[in-house]
Amino acid sequence: MVCHAADWRSARQSPIFGAMVMIPPKPRTIWRDVKSFFGRRERHNWIAIIPAIAVPFGILWVFTTEVGANLLPEDPPITYAYVWEEGRSDAQIIERQRVLALAENERRALSRERFRQLAEASGIEIDEEAAAEADRITEDNRRRLSRDDDDAEGVTPDTENGASEADAATN
Repeated sequence: MVCHAADWRSARQSPIFGAMVMIPPKPRTIWRDVKSFFGRRERHNWIAIIPAIAVPFGILWVFTTEVGANLLPEDPPITYAYVWEEGRSDAQIIERQRVLALAENERRALSRERFRQLAEASGIEIDEEAAAEADRITEDNRRRLSRDDDDAEGVTPDTENGASEADAATN
């Protein structure tokens, strides 16, 4: 049969591979394929197959041995709330808030001073007007919140309710 250019599509075409039947191979065929595959390997193939097999098995071994490891998170630390006496007066509550506000005011003033020193040491310009305003507010708060008898009472935010200095350091 001579095929001309015009009718090449009209000729009956067969599939390239024919009908592929998906039948599982026989064990004997599988064994021959495996022997043939490993029989043709060179030395570097055998050296490369060792880590290729060892790494996945190592990963699986680590996963199986870590099953018994303590994977749960540790219990969170327990923070106990202060227990206030039941009959506290409003004056005691206000005094506690005043002492805490004074301590926070001093902490912020110290932090600002440390940042100012760091800026001077680093050669960074700071906004003098904003710094002066913050210092003015700090002084106003000191005047409003401080009392002459603070030293006599010995009331501080860390020791008012029997909390030790170690407890205050952890908070």
